[in-house]
Amino acid sequence: MQNLLHKQRQTEDQLLGLVVGVPAIVNVKEGIVVSLSALKGWSSVPLEAMLGSELKCKVIVENDTNLAAQGEHYRGTARGEENFVFITIGEGVGAGIFLNGSIYHGSQWSAGEIGYLRVPNISREHLTIHEYGKLEKVLGAPGILRSWRASSKRARTHPKVNRAADVFDLAAAGNAQAKRILKQRAAILADIVLDLALILNPSVVLLGGEVGNHPRLLQEVKTLLEGSEFAVVRLGLGALGSSAVLWGAIYTALESAVLGLVQPANSAR
Repeated sequence: MQNLLHKQRQTEDQLLGLVVGVPAIVNVKEGIVVSLSALKGWSSVPLEAMLGSELKCKVIVENDTNLAAQGEHYRGTARGEENFVFITIGEGVGAGIFLNGSIYHGSQWSAGEIGYLRVPNISREHLTIHEYGKLEKVLGAPGILRSWRASSKRARTHPKVNRAADVFDLAAAGNAQAKRILKQRAAILADIVLDLALILNPSVVLLGGEVGNHPRLLQEVKTLLEGSEFAVVRLGLGALGSSAVLWGAIYTALESAVLGLVQPANSAR
């Protein structure tokens, strides 16, 4: 951190706040990473305290998808929306839920962990906090690539893909197997969107991430949701791409800094 500040010609005393986005369940109040699926050793890690002991500023630790939702609310597609859901689909699957203008964390800080949802044709094993959700393994990028590679073994010629988004590009170009994979994932995602709309009744659901931000996936899901007579929700793409988490962190840091300046003034009265 000191090297970074030096490059920016800033001093540590000028650092007002640090916001850290983690792909994990986070107890934001205490700054504790409850669990991180990708790293089994990360359990109840007091990350805020660890960083705070090295820095002279306020440290905030937050789930990265929640920060992305905050970013879209601050500078993206969700500006002006008080009730919306931002679904990100990439290596993992998660949702940032905004209710009445604020991120909703839930009683155990796990609101939005939709990668663990039980939907038809997905394993009904008990949920395991230190592993990826079963739905996540299907809907996320690795699951899409596994489906594509499995189908390629049965085909004489098969275009090579490096990313899950490449499969959706092929679907848009008319590749039959890619279209089947796209439609399978779109059906799962449409069910998720409809369930969230019925439970939360948001004004809009936004999609983001390497997989979620693909226009062809959005089109397929919209088609599947046509005809719903209630719990109707607008569906769109996030505007900020990979910068959404950064903008959410900027907003969170600025809000914390402003509150830090206001509260001492109020307490002195």
